[in-house]
Amino acid sequence: MLKKPNYIYFDRSDPYYQLPKKVMELLSQEIKNHNISQYSLTMGIPQLQEELVRKLKNFNNIYVDPSQILVTASSSLGLLLSFMLCAMDKKGVILIPSLYYPPYKRLIASLNREYLFYSLDRNFLPDMPTLKKIIKKNKVSCLIINSPSNPTGATFPKNIINQIIKLSQEHNFYLISDEAYENYVYQGEHISTASLVSSDNTLSVFSFSKTFALSGWRLGYVVLPKTMISDAEKLYRGIMINTSLFSQLVGLTILKQHKFPNLLFRHFAKQKQKIERILKQYNIKFISPNGGLSFWIDVSKTGLSGQAFYEYSLKHIKVIVQPGIAFGKEGKNYIRMSFSGSTTMALEGALRLAKLYKLLSK
Repeated sequence: MLKKPNYIYFDRSDPYYQLPKKVMELLSQEIKNHNISQYSLTMGIPQLQEELVRKLKNFNNIYVDPSQILVTASSSLGLLLSFMLCAMDKKGVILIPSLYYPPYKRLIASLNREYLFYSLDRNFLPDMPTLKKIIKKNKVSCLIINSPSNPTGATFPKNIINQIIKLSQEHNFYLISDEAYENYVYQGEHISTASLVSSDNTLSVFSFSKTFALSGWRLGYVVLPKTMISDAEKLYRGIMINTSLFSQLVGLTILKQHKFPNLLFRHFAKQKQKIERILKQYNIKFISPNGGLSFWIDVSKTGLSGQAFYEYSLKHIKVIVQPGIAFGKEGKNYIRMSFSGSTTMALEGALRLAKLYKLLSK
């Protein structure tokens, strides 16, 4: 979709970073070595699965067989497949964090499954006493762990993840670990759920869109329990047959550039710092994210709700943000502002937004 040049889009985390020339040259060679006009294997091409096994071992501390990796046309489709697989195997509700990635609800609703929210504390981490009560009262099919969190940027510490793992084992439900923002952790470290527990009850969902700035190629992958491999392959064959071979070759090529994710991290960490300085200069109340690619901003000082601020910003300064209510009722006084665009546009948009905030707060 073409965008009007005078609008600035902070409403989605779409990493803006040009692929190195070397990568494009290597991709051209990979294409020559494959017939990209034919179907590939449903679970993914073996070369990509093998490279992902290495990445998971070295970055995530997850040890799996290539057969446990399903390459998907985006992590969103990976999430849908994960919900479907859990629903096929276990009856019960699906637990979602009370501030959440909006497609969770839509995907679960499309399966006609019931969901419940588990509340977060003031640090946007699971409120464990409340979560235990919910699990005790309800039959649970699976629970979503989203760390780093979209929208808050919170990262789940090891002790919290271990407590959730223990609950899943005691009450026999699956964990779906959404790790789309694994590459962007500014405080502490990223801990993959499956690095702390056997993969028998954990499905881990990853995204090339964020980790490798390849959002336009629509590529993701799911690490599956061994017991789900057969069902996953049958389901995905019926839905897609296979993920685009061309996109898989892009993923394979970029994965071999082992320094690339760190280049991306350093770039967006610097961009985050620059925008943070602007927000602080204008006394804006915001959450400095431990991870992810967006700020969670409290606009209540302006006298507007997040929805009203979004509408005012769109109309008067042509900056598009996400109203916090889109992520759950607890977000009604917030907006989410992504900082993943080009540096020039990100800084210009942040300055426009900061001046509007100051004007409305008088």
